[in-house]
Amino acid sequence: MKSLFYKDFRIDFKSPEKISFNNLFEKNLYTLFHNKLPKQGDYKIYFNTDEITIGGLGIDLIEMFKGSEISRRFKKLEAEGGSKLDGQDLNRFRNQQIIRSYLFETFPEFVGLFRNNITKKNHCIENAKLLLNIEKIDINNFIKVKTYTNQLYRSTWDRPQNLSEKNSGVSTVGEISETLVQAAFSELVDNENFFSSRSNDAIKSYGDFVLMCLPNNLWLSVKSGFSRERLLASGYANDILGVGFFEEYKEFTSDSKNRNFKKVGFLAIYCPDIPVSVDQIQEGISTFEQVEKFYKNQNKNMPENINGKPFIRKLSNIKNDISSLLIEKDIKKRSTIGFWTKII
Repeated sequence: MKSLFYKDFRIDFKSPEKISFNNLFEKNLYTLFHNKLPKQGDYKIYFNTDEITIGGLGIDLIEMFKGSEISRRFKKLEAEGGSKLDGQDLNRFRNQQIIRSYLFETFPEFVGLFRNNITKKNHCIENAKLLLNIEKIDINNFIKVKTYTNQLYRSTWDRPQNLSEKNSGVSTVGEISETLVQAAFSELVDNENFFSSRSNDAIKSYGDFVLMCLPNNLWLSVKSGFSRERLLASGYANDILGVGFFEEYKEFTSDSKNRNFKKVGFLAIYCPDIPVSVDQIQEGISTFEQVEKFYKNQNKNMPENINGKPFIRKLSNIKNDISSLLIEKDIKKRSTIGFWTKII
């Protein structure tokens, strides 16, 4: 067994003979990279797929795959994309596919050791859970996981991406956001105080989750990426929160749109205070910061809700805000009025 340390946490890489592999090719691929790791060291970049593509390991992964017992699956890899690529870009893409399909898929501990390799949502999230020692994503850790996956994205590319890689990256970043925000709130569901509406067609258009409160139940419309009209459509003059890894700050700087949000019942919009899009990751800025900057440059105050309290809030505050309601077990005393007349 070999061990690498991410901060103070140890990540173990089992010896190949201790693992039950899905096939011989997977075993050979794992063994190849396992053998090149130090017995002990820091968790960092050890491999570069660009260099592997031009023979940096002294082996041709594409030919190794074609000569394996699962060579028939190469057609499946070809069908997954790369039709508009040729030459070096195509070879690089095939190497990326092989590594992510037959190494990252089963052994996500390897994800953060590779540079210049396309990854999928599940690879990034499972890698984050390993390195952060998280068993299950919930309201307490979903932002921590997102922060790590942002760092992962920044650290694993050292060159401009081609169009195919860029499109894949944008898709993966968005899918990670959606998965995390849904997992965070799904973990709060106890079907007594906090409910999911997703399985009930009659009410799911009102919002994704609902918390039992007085005088009105508190709905949560959980979105990712862009809010557009999907968020606004959730309001039905109920008390409702807009929550998500929203990417476009301009969706929350329009006086008329913010007025419409409030008119249909929104008490607050929770915008991410960490980078969420590829552009934000590269610029080191968040949607919330962009909204704040806009209003500051316009010499305007940030929008307020119907109680004169902050309408645009940091996503990192959602746990405390929801917890301040859930801590009251008696629904007759759990009031959105008292909750929203104080700054959290």
